[in-house]
Amino acid sequence: MKYVFIVLIVMSLSHNNDLRGKWKLVENESFLNILTSEAYHSGTDEQMKQMAEIFQFVLDSTFYTFEMDSVFFADAGPGNLVKHKKGKWLIKNDTLFIFESGKFLTHRYLIHSLKDSELKLNLVLSDAVVSKSILTFKKVK
Repeated sequence: MKYVFIVLIVMSLSHNNDLRGKWKLVENESFLNILTSEAYHSGTDEQMKQMAEIFQFVLDSTFYTFEMDSVFFADAGPGNLVKHKKGKWLIKNDTLFIFESGKFLTHRYLIHSLKDSELKLNLVLSDAVVSKSILTFKKVK
């Protein structure tokens, strides 16, 4: 039984090490769902162009850098605004917790997959609801 406990701790630590480094958002399934929706295509050319540009700006500007227990991240949104934030992070079971500094706000993500150069997450919206859309990040060298 001791050996099982030791193996679980080692696996947990190696899982956390895999996350360390800088990650760039490269795909957001919810963006793809919107861009292929009937509602999107019923808009004007200008509206569709604006929406596509916002989505591309978010993809180009969203980064997460995981260090020992700290995380530095840039959230991008409408109006070409980028907010640089920091906090602490931990992984418990299959969930990534990011505790944003200066706020009583915890971001939770279900880890869909974690590979050497790719991270896929689902946003946890509430205790009972997990987003179906996957956020895909690539590790930046």
